[in-house]
Amino acid sequence: MKHAITPLAFAAIGIMLCLLWTRPPQTIPTESTLPTVEHLQPLASLVSLRADISDVQIATLDGYTGGISVMLAIRGDVLLSIDLEKARFEHLDRQNKTAVLVLPSPEALSPRLDHTLTKAFTISTYGLWQIVPSDRGRAEAMGRALRQAQQALAKQALEPKLIDKAKHHAEGLIKSFMVQTLGWTITIRWLVTEDQPS
Repeated sequence: MKHAITPLAFAAIGIMLCLLWTRPPQTIPTESTLPTVEHLQPLASLVSLRADISDVQIATLDGYTGGISVMLAIRGDVLLSIDLEKARFEHLDRQNKTAVLVLPSPEALSPRLDHTLTKAFTISTYGLWQIVPSDRGRAEAMGRALRQAQQALAKQALEPKLIDKAKHHAEGLIKSFMVQTLGWTITIRWLVTEDQPS
């Protein structure tokens, strides 16, 4: 005797197939993911500190018969950045989820002279330039002083106090990021360069 499938039974079979098809696959627990430098990519080149710099710069332009000296009170800022492409992990402990992250020291990035706050407070001439003032000489001396001021910003940013502050800020950010994303506790070791303290 043949049994015909009723429309109601056909609909029930269709619903069961849909439920089986759309049910998410069961996940099999795996071991914790080891941290890699690629996990740090969302942080890209980590800018860890913006440092405001103020200083005094003197630029002198000498000629055969005299010269001109410009004294600037400079203001500006510079970014201290850590290149995460040079980072590497050491001493990975999968069981305790701990690792050591080795980082390069912060570097000065994008020194920016604030021209509205940088002022020339003395411009003095000597020799025969006192008798025959030259606007061209003043402009050239001012240009030299501004170029020196731009270079001074990057040097000032590498003072030990600012480097330490940038490192401290970076450590807090990276450690928090790794705990939240992977659940790993990270210890940071800084590489020592010739021109920077450990």
